[in-house]
Amino acid sequence: SCKCKECKCTSCKKSCCSCCPVGCAKCAQGCICKGASEKCSCCA
Repeated sequence: SCKCKECKCTSCKKSCCSCCPVGCAKCAQGCICKGASEKCSCCA
């Protein structure tokens, strides 16, 4: 399962990872979706 430090997704406050598109890698530090388009930005 994915652990998210911050979830900045407006449509998805349950889990950041479910916001992330399929192409986005699920990293240990989680993913942050930014902006109205909710594009995923993964931690390095």
